[in-house]
Amino acid sequence: MDIVKNGLSTGSTSISGLTWGDTLAFTMDAPTVLGTKNTATITIGSDTYTWWVGYADSSVTAKIFVTKSSYYGYQGGMSTYDTYCNSNAATSTLGLSAKWKAIMSDETVNAYDRVPWNWKTLTKVDGTVVVNNGVVDLFDGSLLSAIDLDQNGDVRVTDVHTGSFSDGSKNSGYTASSWTASYSSLAEGSSASSSSTWLYKGSDSSSYQNAIYCIEDVDDASDVTPVAMSIPYKTQVALSSVITSDQVAVGGMSNGATQTLSVTATGGSPNFDVERGGVTIATGVTSYTVKNADKITFHMTSPATASTSYKMTAAAGSTNFYWRVWTGPSSTGVVKRVFVTSTDPNGNSFGGASGGRYAVPIARLCCLSWRNMESNLVRGV
Repeated sequence: MDIVKNGLSTGSTSISGLTWGDTLAFTMDAPTVLGTKNTATITIGSDTYTWWVGYADSSVTAKIFVTKSSYYGYQGGMSTYDTYCNSNAATSTLGLSAKWKAIMSDETVNAYDRVPWNWKTLTKVDGTVVVNNGVVDLFDGSLLSAIDLDQNGDVRVTDVHTGSFSDGSKNSGYTASSWTASYSSLAEGSSASSSSTWLYKGSDSSSYQNAIYCIEDVDDASDVTPVAMSIPYKTQVALSSVITSDQVAVGGMSNGATQTLSVTATGGSPNFDVERGGVTIATGVTSYTVKNADKITFHMTSPATASTSYKMTAAAGSTNFYWRVWTGPSSTGVVKRVFVTSTDPNGNSFGGASGGRYAVPIARLCCLSWRNMESNLVRGV
């Protein structure tokens, strides 16, 4: 490391005799291993600063979103908000990864020092580029696109808790005592902004609920188990027909993690297709290695018998989830009808708002009666 004073190298890591108006700069060798950084502690008088130089992987793309949910600003420290980021990501229909960090500062830690940085390009969840020159680009006061999409890709224009200045440094006195104090001052940004106000536009009370910015932890490798997929069942399907599921996304693993997805069933020869990046890479397979954001479509032949189901079990690591297909009844033209009586139990006609008090319970009684009395089904077309 070298200290540069007034534009000239000193060749030293320690100097004295600084006077008002002197300028200082510092040089430090970058690391030689991808994903690592060298950190320097700089002391000037009684003030101490941290500076680091990282070797980021230019092939890596990270994602960022603003939470759909809003939170108070006194929930108990930044790790709590990291948890909120993870829980929001887990609800996404887009197959997001497992671990995320909240972009915020407290009284001792700067946002730019805590966020993941081992990437070159940062995008919203729909692929729109936010910055394309690394983490320094994120905090330089200008974005290519505002961070205005939530974890599902829906537009979310809102104020955002940050506790930071626009350069990502801590905004001391405006972090709600490191995210613990109610009715306390808290720096905030705007998800509608692509200027420096995305991170700092002013302050508000920590007792107001705002959203959080969440950035993907691209270096985390702790989770290789996807979240269970929710696949809508198919009912009243034709006999002995190949039934296709709704398309669902793999998600919930660490960035870059993979897992083997396999299917079995009580019948119907289940299989699935895999789409990655808009391209189908596997069709009709019963086992395949998948990763986050892969889109899966399942297929299964329905039973040859009416009013029967086959149940598919899909396994990915320690996660199991299910899909069923049910055939319809053998008879056709059967209609089950429900009705509401025209009078109340005392024979009085319903009228206006007062009649509404009776309509709901009467309808329920009729429904239960018809469902439990198959011999009284009304047949028609």
